Amino acid sequence: MPAAAEVVLPYRAHANTWLRIAFTLLGGAVVAAACTAEILALVLGSLAVTPLAVGLVLRAVAGRHERTAAGLLAGDATLRWTIPDAQWRAHVASERRNSRRLGLLMVGLGALAGVGAAAGFAEDGDGIAGSRALAWVLPPLAGALLGFAVAALIRTHQRARFDQMERSQGVFCLGSDGMYLTGCYWPWNDIGVTVRSVDLDADGLLFHFAITEGGQQTVRVPIAPGHEAAARAWVGQVNGG
Repeated sequence: MPAAAEVVLPYRAHANTWLRIAFTLLGGAVVAAACTAEILALVLGSLAVTPLAVGLVLRAVAGRHERTAAGLLAGDATLRWTIPDAQWRAHVASERRNSRRLGLLMVGLGALAGVGAAAGFAEDGDGIAGSRALAWVLPPLAGALLGFAVAALIRTHQRARFDQMERSQGVFCLGSDGMYLTGCYWPWNDIGVTVRSVDLDADGLLFHFAITEGGQQTVRVPIAPGHEAAARAWVGQVNGG
C-alpha cells in the first residue's frame, strides 16, 4: 500500500481564524482588566468563549477527517479516479461561480435579523437616541453590515480553497466513511452532516447531504472518462437497483 498522502482540509484554516478571533478578544479582556475596566473585560472574555469553542472543535474535526482522507488516498477506496485537467478546471470554475451567491444570502439574513430587532424596538415603544425612525433604520443596516463581514470572511477562505484546487490535480475517492475530492472531505454521517441520497446525471455524481437542522447541500463530482460504468454500478448498488 502506498504511503498516506498529507491532507490539509479547509476546516483547519477556519479553526485557526476562529482561534485568532478568540485570542484577540481574550487579549483585549486582559488589557481591559489591567486598566481596571472590569465590565469591558467581562464582556470581551464572554465574547471569546464561542469562537474559542468553535475553533477547538473545528481543529479536532479537521484532524480526524484529514486522517480518513489520507487513508482513502493511500488505497482504502471503493471508487477512485483522477479527473483530467480541463475537466477539473471547468468543475472548479463552476463551483467558484456558485459560491458567489453566499454573499447576498448572508447580507439578506443579517438584514432580516435586524428587521426583527427593529420590530422588537417598535413593539416596546423604544427608540434609538430618542428616535423611533433610527430604531427601524440602524438594526437592519447593522445586520446587513454584519452579514457582509461574515460573508467576506467566508469568501476569503473559499477563494483560497478554490485557488488551491485549481493548482492541484483533481482526485476523487470514496470509502465506507465518506468521500474525498481534492481539498475537501465529506463524511457520510458525522456531527451535523448526513448523506441522504446519491444520484447520477450527465455531468457527474450528485451527493445530497443534510446539514444540521433542516439545511441541505448538494456536492457534484465530475466522473473521469472511462469510469462511468463503475460510477453507475456503485450508484445502483447504493440505491438498491
